[in-house]
Amino acid sequence: MLYLFSVFTLFEPVSPRIVGMGTAFTTASGGVTSLFWNPAGMMGDKGVVASGFSFCGINWFEGGYSFPAGRLTVGIGVKGMFSGEMDALNEDADMEGKFSWTSFAPVGGFSWMINPDFYVGVGLKPFYEKVSNFTSYGISMDAGMIRIFPLGEKEVFLGLLLKDMGYRIKPFVEEKEYHYEIRAGLGYLAEKLFFSLEYSYPYGVAAGLSWRVSSLLAFSFGYNHLYKETGTGSGMDIFNGITMGMEFLKDNYSLEFSFNPMGVLGPAVRGGVVYMLR
Repeated sequence: MLYLFSVFTLFEPVSPRIVGMGTAFTTASGGVTSLFWNPAGMMGDKGVVASGFSFCGINWFEGGYSFPAGRLTVGIGVKGMFSGEMDALNEDADMEGKFSWTSFAPVGGFSWMINPDFYVGVGLKPFYEKVSNFTSYGISMDAGMIRIFPLGEKEVFLGLLLKDMGYRIKPFVEEKEYHYEIRAGLGYLAEKLFFSLEYSYPYGVAAGLSWRVSSLLAFSFGYNHLYKETGTGSGMDIFNGITMGMEFLKDNYSLEFSFNPMGVLGPAVRGGVVYMLR
């Protein structure tokens, strides 16, 4: 199971809304959810979010709150993951003993409206990790921007994101730098549809489509190259990399779910709730 932690870390996306779109969320005006991805996307929204999922004996959770303050939108939250005692297996599935893992990070960030069509954002995540009797701590930062180009009743979005730029101040592994990403994407909003296409270095292509079916229901579909690569070997590899999501909407509430197959590891199912404060 140690191999899993070389792929899934504390900063694995937890939000069903993000994963349902294949993580092609860099260009999205996602409100409080964007605190945990591209903080520029908080864009003046006031709300609360809580999400979580469990996969292969590992549990992730996150929760946050955002509120506007003039041209700024401020977000605060927490993110964590933990496991019970697990078998330590290498990439060849050979037993290497037992271990447990706990990680925790308070999250803070802001979105700044330069003008109504241009937003920039920064988020900070000081983190603490403990693997069995070994501890580590450090800090990670996200920095992004979203530029909006109105086209009549439609809009095109350009998004850039430097994600998880981190450093382990006290490492328990040889690698001190965290697994950073550079993401660039284009989004297109037309009435009830939002489409986003992104490229991530070093993880590859991600694409997502969100469809607002009615005032009560929305669906999302996506593709993520990283999920395809980590989920091979089940005999059902054609489905690996595909993600699906569903939102049930009522007044200011949104109940969210996402599903993505992960090969022999089984499906990953996420759940969450968002409450927008008016």
